[in-house]
Amino acid sequence: MPETVNRPAPVFFAHGAPTLALEDTSASRFLKSFAEEGSAPAGILILSAHWETRDLKLSAPGQLPTYHDFGGFPAPLYDISYPAFADEDLVDEAARLLEEAGYDVELDSRRGLDHGAWVPLSLAFPSAEIPVMALSIPRGSTPGSIYQLGRVLAPLKDKGVLIIGSGSTTHNLRAFQPQGSPPPQCDQVRRLAGQRVADPINRLF
Repeated sequence: MPETVNRPAPVFFAHGAPTLALEDTSASRFLKSFAEEGSAPAGILILSAHWETRDLKLSAPGQLPTYHDFGGFPAPLYDISYPAFADEDLVDEAARLLEEAGYDVELDSRRGLDHGAWVPLSLAFPSAEIPVMALSIPRGSTPGSIYQLGRVLAPLKDKGVLIIGSGSTTHNLRAFQPQGSPPPQCDQVRRLAGQRVADPINRLF
């Protein structure tokens, strides 16, 4: 009998502020329980909203540095290290899919994981035993171009790779309020996003 490969469905994590890694909130509890929901993936490909580049960049094989891309936050945040690594075979497969689809992709050995990646991953997969690749988002992307990028990368699911998008539906730091009390415009955006996601895919763009 051939071994059945776990084909994880892609997910989106709203990673919030970097302090999510330290706080006990409904969001952090959700992320901590995420990996308990099913089988562990064979690898992870994550796209963080905080890594935009002119051309596509993909993690090079090897250890991924923990990038503390923020300032003015509590000191314990800067002590957190998430020792993720990128697997050579999975990086090669992701790069192959992108190049065969006509994308120019550069392997990056310096960037590592920014807080949009390591904060949710450190909560959902704290052991850092699962190989991770980070993929940048090309500047000027549209919903349609991101959707097409996802279609190109979809075969990674057949290898057991979990594809994660990480960001927020809103990002107005000046409007931050205490946990659980978002400004009114955030609720409006959340309702609109929910309606769009529920629509047939050809109405998204």
